[in-house]
Amino acid sequence: MRFWKGYAKKVTPGMVEEMRRMRERGATYAEIAERFGLRPSTVQYHLSPRYRMQAKERARRYRGTKDRERKRAYMREYMRERYRSDPEFRARIRRFTLTAFRKMVERNRSVRLPAGAAVECPYCGRVWRPRVPWIPSACPGCGAKLFRPPRIVGDAFGLSGAGRECLPSA
Repeated sequence: MRFWKGYAKKVTPGMVEEMRRMRERGATYAEIAERFGLRPSTVQYHLSPRYRMQAKERARRYRGTKDRERKRAYMREYMRERYRSDPEFRARIRRFTLTAFRKMVERNRSVRLPAGAAVECPYCGRVWRPRVPWIPSACPGCGAKLFRPPRIVGDAFGLSGAGRECLPSA
């Protein structure tokens, strides 16, 4: 499914009427969105008073927060609630996470470590020597998945050649 991209597209009253007619004939939000070159959420915003009210309330609460941490906490709670209540959203998040994890594993396995090399976790800073000749998928210290590339910090713990980034050789 392709969506229109670029600057914000104006939705005219005539377009809204046509969207309503299509919806009454049984078209889905996605089909209507594709026809007009909009996103399904934009179509839903214009056709569903309840969705529009929720979107405005969400925007008002988000805009009303001044503190960065409060905004993060609000978004975390919103995502958690949406994850719990929306099975389609949950499936999309799981697909995205699996894809990202597979890419990370592929990237990490494409980096060959020199014999006796140690790596540094980008999250907790722990330095360790992996048992495999490539970058492992998780830090043994903090347990974090290594989505950010760790640094090769040298031979075992002698730390010669410290600071080289572990990036795939192209």
